[in-house]
Amino acid sequence: MNGYPQSTRRYTKDWHKLLRDEGMFELPRQRVLLLGLGGGDIVKLFGKYQPEAKLTVIEKEEELITIAAQYFGVRESDNTQIVVADANKYVTTNKEKFDLIIVDLYSGDDVPDFVGSQIFLDKLKQTISQRGSAVFNYASHSFRDQDFLRFQKKLQQTFGWAKNIDIWGHRYFVAKNQVFVR
Repeated sequence: MNGYPQSTRRYTKDWHKLLRDEGMFELPRQRVLLLGLGGGDIVKLFGKYQPEAKLTVIEKEEELITIAAQYFGVRESDNTQIVVADANKYVTTNKEKFDLIIVDLYSGDDVPDFVGSQIFLDKLKQTISQRGSAVFNYASHSFRDQDFLRFQKKLQQTFGWAKNIDIWGHRYFVAKNQVFVR
């Protein structure tokens, strides 16, 4: 997108490492909200490593849903629902609880501004089950160290606990309710 790769073997390996190392495949029959489909790497990982998980995927661009289906074999199934919607609006109006929320929103190299907004983060916290987690793919070539530190601090203030994970220079964040950090 806009000259930046969105789905590659490298990113799939990074996501697998992150989700495995953080224990995200261990919860039985978990409900997962995925904000951003891309090529469907995360959907395929859950299909392989936790096929009983129920995924709700929110993707704004219908064209990406078509590309993910046509070129990557990612389609709706009994356990995967794909919704065409704006992630910010969906989270703002959503009433369901999820055990895991993955925020993987990009347009090229940019993370939408709303991802770091307090309103969005507060609503995500309300959307996560009591023992749930939120994982953020928060990387951009234009971000500096202070941008990552600021985002981590905001996550810590909102959720109670957050950590920054650097995989090959790509930044991810995991946030949880402090009471349930293992």
